[in-house]
This record gives sequence, C-alpha cells and structure tokens, in this order.
Amino acid sequence: MPEHAPTAAGGSGSVAYVLKAYPRLSETYIHSEIHRLERLGLPLRLYSIKPVEESERGPRHAVVERIRAQPVYLPDVASVSGVSAIRWLRGNARPFLGPLARCLRRRPAGLSKAAAAALAQAVRARPRWSVVNAKDGMASRLPWSTAGLPSGSA
Repeated sequence: MPEHAPTAAGGSGSVAYVLKAYPRLSETYIHSEIHRLERLGLPLRLYSIKPVEESERGPRHAVVERIRAQPVYLPDVASVSGVSAIRWLRGNARPFLGPLARCLRRRPAGLSKAAAAALAQAVRARPRWSVVNAKDGMASRLPWSTAGLPSGSA
C-alpha cells in the first residue's frame, strides 16, 4: 500500500474514520467501505472514541479480519455536561496537547478553520438566557437583554 494516495488536487492524503466504537457488529457496511478503500490503496486511519461494549462483542464479520488499519483508541475523558468549558479543559486537555501542537505545525490554516467552526457551533448550541415574565410567570427564551423594557413586554 502506498504511503500517501494522490488526491483530486494532485497532492497526497489519507482518510480518517472517527467511530464511536470499533469493531461493532452492527456496522458491517462501514467495515466493508473501509476494506474497499484499503484495496484501492488509500491510506486509512481509524479512531475509536471508546472500546466496543460487552453487548456488542461476538464473532467478527470476515471483512473486519481483512482490514489492515489498526484502530487508535482515543483517551477517555469526562462528560462535558454540567461543567464549564474551562474546568473541563483543565481536567481533560492534557492527552490532546501533543496532537494539537502537531496539527498546528503541519496545517495551521486547517486547524484555525476547525477551531472557528467548533467555536461557532458551541455558541449556537449554548442555551440562551431564560427571562421569566413577572406578570404571567411565562418563560421566554430571548437572545438579547431585556434591560430597559417595560414590565410585561418580555
């Protein structure tokens, strides 16, 4: 298999799959796709967020045994629910600092675009302030400040 397969733009590259768990019995179609791409000579990387759960273990599909790419299991991290981003980063960022530095050296523009997209998504997903109307007790979700509005117009 070649080190890097040519891309449409004439450069070289590889494809990375980020999977919830690998290998899962229920994802035969993904295994088949991975195997077909490897047979075409495309370098692949497999990243698994977590190991396969006990309920998903069992006899592997034959195509899984033919896949040459070895999965990399990502570091276990704490849940982001109910904790501030700064606190979560303090407790979980260390295993990712080396790979992030490598990405910054190799592809600074790509990492900047990815960081900007992640920040935009985080801002969109952030819950807006809930303002309770004192007059009728109804909550309104407003993206702006209600300071200066007359009572009952929120």
